[in-house]
Amino acid sequence: EKEFLPMSYGFRPNRGCKDALREADGHIKAGNTFVVDADLKSYFDTIPHDL
Repeated sequence: EKEFLPMSYGFRPNRGCKDALREADGHIKAGNTFVVDADLKSYFDTIPHDL
């Protein structure tokens, strides 16, 4: 956990989608804009799809 930045929300304990959206909404309402760049190539290949 000490290696994660405060704005990291993915797969973090006690931090979920709603928390990330709340954070983003606060930035938008404050007039801040930003770009998110994520590399998800082959990320979901490790999920067991036979569940």
